[in-house]
Amino acid sequence: MALSPDVLNAILNGPALDPPKGVTPNFHSHDSLAIYILPTVLVGLSISTVFLILRIYTKYFIIRSVSLEDYITILAWVMLVGFGVPCWYCVRVGGRHQWDTSVRDSIDLLYYANIVQILYGPTMFTVKLSILLQYMRIFVPRREGNTAMFVLIHIVLWADLAFYTVDTLLEIFSCNPRALNWNKLIDHGSCFNIEVLIISAGAINVVSDCVMLFLPMFSIWRLQLSTKKKAQISAVFACGLLACVSSVIRLAYSILLFKTEDRTYAFIPTGLWSVAEVSIGFICSCLPVVPKFFQVMSERLTTNKSSTTPSRSYYRSFDAQKSGASNNPGNPYDSRRALARGDEPFEGLELTEGVGSRHIDIRAGSRRPSGADEEGRILKTVSVEVNELWMG
Repeated sequence: MALSPDVLNAILNGPALDPPKGVTPNFHSHDSLAIYILPTVLVGLSISTVFLILRIYTKYFIIRSVSLEDYITILAWVMLVGFGVPCWYCVRVGGRHQWDTSVRDSIDLLYYANIVQILYGPTMFTVKLSILLQYMRIFVPRREGNTAMFVLIHIVLWADLAFYTVDTLLEIFSCNPRALNWNKLIDHGSCFNIEVLIISAGAINVVSDCVMLFLPMFSIWRLQLSTKKKAQISAVFACGLLACVSSVIRLAYSILLFKTEDRTYAFIPTGLWSVAEVSIGFICSCLPVVPKFFQVMSERLTTNKSSTTPSRSYYRSFDAQKSGASNNPGNPYDSRRALARGDEPFEGLELTEGVGSRHIDIRAGSRRPSGADEEGRILKTVSVEVNELWMG
């Protein structure tokens, strides 16, 4: 039976939940978590934007090699902005205890909360796709070099795609009609158990984050590098640990959310940690490129030749391994000197053990070797092996 306008207005303007004994509803209460929403969203977006700029500048102007994952990262940033917009709208109506929130405002809050839940999956997957494609280019540029890593990355990628697709569709169609997600005054229709969906999705997301954290470590610690260097490289990828922590805390708050009737208050921490997780994941996708930017800038400042220092490539010699005979052609990790670093990092790497050797052909140009006639020209090929890991 339809409610009369006067009755409906009275319900909409009343408290969304009966207050605890001895508590009087106060729609202007200052006991609100809304004050944390805007700073969290702004900090997350600001830091993510800075890292995006550093990444794009480094890849385009320094390395001069833009890859598919760079475009995916830009898309992830756009989706991150879109994810933050409904969170920002929650500032107006969210954060207060449910008995201090009118039914009208609680409907608005649940509406924006549903949008946040729907956008979370596609945004998180886009961020993870950027990271996984970067793993692929760094650690498995050629499938035959590291088949196990190739298979693992693809398993995680396709599992994430399936999971986030199903999760997003379930979030969209969890109620029929859809408005029942946020308007509990509707007296017809049905919803399946959204509690099971959100908690299960949160648990799977934690597993996915942890797997992605440890994926690069298997290859890094097989490199023929010093323990200190391995630790430094691992530290760059260990940024993912913060994303794992955020997803665990988000899961904990999701569980608490469904153990209380005070949803308008309990929802905010879940949303805040969702923003933190997505933002940290985005920063992690940009972080491997950032050291290159600061190294180049530092070298330019040190030499005071910022106007003449070449940004495309520069050269450095290093020992692949201090021990081992340099005249042993069978040892891929001997003390040969390596050239050519930085211009197209990891393109063409052959990974026999994690990240291994890079073969570069240096061909003779216009000069002919002595003793060569016009028809019997000699082409000299020199194979240089680079055994240094460089992110970018």
